Amino acid sequence: MSVMSDLHAEVQMMLEQGHAPWAIAQTLEIPVSWVYEVFEQMTEDMPEAAEMSEEEIDKMAEYYGYGIEANCEFD
Repeated sequence: MSVMSDLHAEVQMMLEQGHAPWAIAQTLEIPVSWVYEVFEQMTEDMPEAAEMSEEEIDKMAEYYGYGIEANCEFD
């Protein structure tokens, strides 16, 4: 696998595990926009998701628990 496909798979796995997009970006040291691109690809089967802004995706992610970090540590 290429580095990009490895990153894509890791982002997808972390989203499925319920990690917040900002936390994934910080952990993997990638732009948060990349995380949203993967999230959008994951929601392609949902026609209403294609028209969503990043703010709407954030709200949807929070609803599904992606915005909740139970074991989050802050410096």
